[in-house]
Amino acid sequence: ALFGSIVVAHLVISRKIRIIHARSVVPAVMSLAARFFGARVIFDTRGLLAEEYVGGGHWKEGGFKYKVVKFFERVCLKAADYIVVLTVRHRDYLLRVPWRWNKGINQRIEVVPCCVDLDRFAFRHNSRVEPQGLIFSYLGKIDKHYMFEEMLDFLKVAFEILPGSKFMIITQDDRRRIESAVLRKGLNPDRIILKKPAFCEIPPLISSSGAGLFFINPYKKFGSSPIKLGEFLSCGIPVIINGGVGDTEELVNFNRVGV
Repeated sequence: ALFGSIVVAHLVISRKIRIIHARSVVPAVMSLAARFFGARVIFDTRGLLAEEYVGGGHWKEGGFKYKVVKFFERVCLKAADYIVVLTVRHRDYLLRVPWRWNKGINQRIEVVPCCVDLDRFAFRHNSRVEPQGLIFSYLGKIDKHYMFEEMLDFLKVAFEILPGSKFMIITQDDRRRIESAVLRKGLNPDRIILKKPAFCEIPPLISSSGAGLFFINPYKKFGSSPIKLGEFLSCGIPVIINGGVGDTEELVNFNRVGV
């Protein structure tokens, strides 16, 4: 971070940069020194970094790394000229915590959720076929942030209620890991569709399904804005989600676009 701060300061001076957009805590820390040379800093938080590592199973809450990141996060929040968060819940959280006394924080913060390309992710009428049963679809990585085992538990029940239904997984992840989890849960592999498409092939695949499905570990995820929600909805597909993740529950319930 020290070397990065020197580089940023050099760029600010040599190129007469006046505004720095710092995404997440580490770039924001590197940008703070530039304020002494007249640059203004926009701290784009991108959620809660320390909590993301805890939720992903990499750190322990209250551990040394966790405390260091939280300290610098507060420093950046106090020093930044403007703050961008992804959700209303994250904004409200920042207005409640102890550093809210910082002058004008409520006037320095803006909610800008993750966005989706509505032209690219649009419903493809010719992609929808008459299926034997409902096709659930999942899009993206499968790691500890995403509750894949719990999704399979849901599908085990759904498959019993909806004969002929299937689960399409659109991901670049290792299929052997997915197949192992499916067998471990006692699901019929024939009802699982694995796709590893090019980016341009994703919207038609989403459009061919009947419902998007994704569960996310809700551990302090009030700053999360999953772009897959927008991609499913942009393709005209309702979603099945869990609560406690950013503004997703409120958005889905208020707009009646899923459960």
